[in-house]
Amino acid sequence: MKKSKKMKNNEDASQASRTEKEMAYDAENGSQQSVWKRIYAKAMVTWNIIFIALFGVLLVLGVYWGLMLGTRHNKTIPVPNFIEMSLPDARKLAEELDLEIVVRDSVYEYDIAGGTVIDQMPAPSTIREVTVKPDRKIYLTVNAYSRRMVKMPLVDRKSLRQAINELERAGFNIDKLDFKYHSSAEDFVIQQRVNGNILTKTSNLSMPYGTGVTLTVGYRAKPNTTVPQLMGMRLQQAKNALWTSGLNVNKIVYDETVTDLKSRRLARVYMQTQPVKKSVSRGTKVSIYLTCDDKLIDSLSKIKDKKSQYYIEQERLMKQEADEEQRLKEEEEARLREEEERLKAEAEANPVEPTGPNGLEEIYGEDAEIVASGDTSEREDIPITVADTTKSEIAAPVEQPVQQERPASEPKAE
Repeated sequence: MKKSKKMKNNEDASQASRTEKEMAYDAENGSQQSVWKRIYAKAMVTWNIIFIALFGVLLVLGVYWGLMLGTRHNKTIPVPNFIEMSLPDARKLAEELDLEIVVRDSVYEYDIAGGTVIDQMPAPSTIREVTVKPDRKIYLTVNAYSRRMVKMPLVDRKSLRQAINELERAGFNIDKLDFKYHSSAEDFVIQQRVNGNILTKTSNLSMPYGTGVTLTVGYRAKPNTTVPQLMGMRLQQAKNALWTSGLNVNKIVYDETVTDLKSRRLARVYMQTQPVKKSVSRGTKVSIYLTCDDKLIDSLSKIKDKKSQYYIEQERLMKQEADEEQRLKEEEEARLREEEERLKAEAEANPVEPTGPNGLEEIYGEDAEIVASGDTSEREDIPITVADTTKSEIAAPVEQPVQQERPASEPKAE
C-alpha cells in the first residue's frame, strides 16, 4: 500500500516536471512567433511583394527549364536536301538524323523514276541555313510509281482554246496539233486521237494521267499563224502559248543553271527557235530553251538589234533543227525504200501459187471449193483463167456439154 502511494507520487512529480518544460518551450516559441508576427505586421505590403516576386521567379525558372527539356533548346539539325532521292534513301537519311518523313502528296512526272522525291517542306535554302529540332517531321511530295487512270474528256467540236483547257484540267497533255482545211470549223477541233484511236461520243475511255492527245484542228481562211513571245515564261505557260497559237512544242532544253527538279520548276524561257511575230505555217514546231538566270533573261529581253549575238544564235538553232528534221525525214524515206525492196525480193524468191480452197479464194471467191475439187459441171458461170488452162486449151475453144431436156411426163430421178 505504501509502495503504491510512493509510485503514484513519483508519477505526479514527473508529470509536473514535463508540464513545466512544455510551458517553458511554448512560452519561448510563442515569443518567437510573436516577434515574426510583429515584423510581418510592420511591413505587410513589402513582404507580400517579396513573396510574389519569389513566386514569379520560381515560376519563370520552372517554365524555362521545362521548355529547355521539352523543345531540346540548342539542339538543331540542318534540313537536308531530299529532292531527287529515292523514298527508301530519304527515310534512311532521316532516321540517321533523328527526323521523321511524312509523304503528303504524290504526282506523276513521265521523265522521273517512280518513288523519287520531287518536293519537300521545309526545304533547304541557298541563302541561309534552315534548321529544325530533332524528331521533327519533313513533308515530302513523291513521284508516283504508276499513273492513275483518268477518264478522257471528249473535246471534239470545241474551240482549240477550250479543248486545251479541258484536257489540262483532266491531267492530259497535247502530243501534237494537226491542221486540216475545213469550210466551217475555224480553230475548232474536228478529230481527237489517243494512241492512234479516234474518240467519238460513244467512247468511254480511261487513260493514264499525263497521256498525250493528238488534235486535228480545222482552219478556213488563214493557213498561217503568228509566233508568240515566250521569253520569261515558265515551261507550262510557254506550252499553252504555243498550243493556243496553233504551234507544236519541239525540244525542251535546260541550261547549266538548272540542276535539280526544283530549279526546273522555276526555270523560265530565255530563247525560242522561231522569231517573235513571225508568220509560220500552223503546226510548226518550236523549241524552248530555259534558264534560272534572271539577269540573263532581263538582258536578252532588252535586245532590239536584229544583228546581235542573240538573234545570230537563234538563227543557228533554227538552221540546226531544220537540218536535223530533214535528216530524220531522209532516214525514214530510206528505211521505207529498203523495206519495200526487201519485201519485193522475198516475193520474187518465193513465189506463192494459189492452191487449195484458201489460195483460190482470191480468184474464185465462194466457188473456190468447187474449183479445187475439179467438178465444175454443176456451175457454168465459173470463169476459166489463164492459170487454169494449158496452151492448147487456150488455143482451142472449150466445148460445153449439151444437156438433153427431159420430157415433162418423165419423173426426175431423186
